[in-house]
Amino acid sequence: MQILRVVLWLTIFSTSAFAWEGLDYYMYFGTTDEGITAAWSPGDGAQKYQIRGYHKEHKVYVDFGITENCEYTVVLPRSGHYIFEVRSLKQVGTGGITYAMSEWVQSIDPSVSTVDGNHRGWWVYGCVAPPGNLFF
Repeated sequence: MQILRVVLWLTIFSTSAFAWEGLDYYMYFGTTDEGITAAWSPGDGAQKYQIRGYHKEHKVYVDFGITENCEYTVVLPRSGHYIFEVRSLKQVGTGGITYAMSEWVQSIDPSVSTVDGNHRGWWVYGCVAPPGNLFF
């Protein structure tokens, strides 16, 4: 009977906290020392794209930068779950610095995100990189 209680306790409490929120996203895994590439379709008239990540556990945004390409490789600054977001930028006016911005598009939105060609939301879990070589 004691073993049954332990198994039941482990089954109930070992489930991810995010599973309780009803999230059903495809999870990509990586480490904090390797690049992760996100790609998207070109925006209508977009000249540049801004990409950022939302760190779920710390509830903060991490700005990954701006690119003219439709893909961008980032290195995660810390471990945890990240939702990627991108928006298009289009130059307006003659000053050259002012941009019109689209709304942010999230990787967890299945209406705009795909996994293996199928509409499905996704996010990334970054683990701490293993230690490097200790010998010089």
